[in-house]
Amino acid sequence: MPVKLKKRICRETTYSQARKNGRICNRGEMGRPIVVELNPDETITFRVKGTKTRHTLHIMSAFELATVNTVVKAHNTKMCRYKEKKKLGERCKKPKPPYIFYGKSFFTVLK
Repeated sequence: MPVKLKKRICRETTYSQARKNGRICNRGEMGRPIVVELNPDETITFRVKGTKTRHTLHIMSAFELATVNTVVKAHNTKMCRYKEKKKLGERCKKPKPPYIFYGKSFFTVLK
């Protein structure tokens, strides 16, 4: 049963982030871990361990992004099945593209 969040929860991830020539690159254990904080004011805060810069995101924004990613993944699997069936010469309906409630340019930025 879920419990209401009354105090800040702070966790360190096993995922690491490294920088090479000023660009972010994923390097496994070579980089610094990311610290994730769940705040009672319905925000999620990310920061790289050992730095002061914080990136805050509202929980609904994170939920919407996760929902969009799930819908797009499902559509991509349907399209793969559609293309395989078309190769074999079977009759099938092409899946409709998912409705993205943001603009197309905003969605590509989220990716």
